[in-house]
Amino acid sequence: MQAGAVFMTALMLAACGSSNDGEGQQVADEGQNSSANDQATQQSPASDPAESPVTAEGGTGMGTVQIGDEVWEFTISRCQSLAGALGGQGQSVDDPDNVDVSFEFQPEDWEDRDASEGWDDMASIRIDSEEPYLQWETGLGALRDYNLPAGLTADDTPVTGFDISDDGQTVTGEAKFVEINALFSGQIPEIMAGTFSFSCPPKG
Repeated sequence: MQAGAVFMTALMLAACGSSNDGEGQQVADEGQNSSANDQATQQSPASDPAESPVTAEGGTGMGTVQIGDEVWEFTISRCQSLAGALGGQGQSVDDPDNVDVSFEFQPEDWEDRDASEGWDDMASIRIDSEEPYLQWETGLGALRDYNLPAGLTADDTPVTGFDISDDGQTVTGEAKFVEINALFSGQIPEIMAGTFSFSCPPKG
């Protein structure tokens, strides 16, 4: 199985597992977990350790995202890494404590790799806040599922640059973010420049 597909499946399973903490989502999550587990079983790679994602969890990683003048700090509770790719989830450190972050980055040299590995430009970050209700996103895919007003394209919100550490456990970079809910106002949302840094919990 392609390394890129293995990595994305691992992130999907991790996200489903994290969502099980909410009792209100228990039924939906059980269905998602069942589907995700079925997919993982059907697409399970061979027992080559090089094709097995490495999980780091425990709530001791840290993350920071700045968009304009707004700064969020996160505890990174779980990460997945594979073949130079890195993804994870976290929760806000300070009040309000209802802010979550998820991120994923392809290997930095993905364009130089064999196409059979299945990598593409998947770099993205999403911040969800319940109160106030906000959804900040960056990445070439952030806007592709929306009907966009004239003057705004899906290519306007890229992760403009990132660097993954040699040990594959820290990523830093810059991006252009958009607040998705602003799209529903019928106006062109402002694109905001931002920076980010995520360090994963220790492996093992």
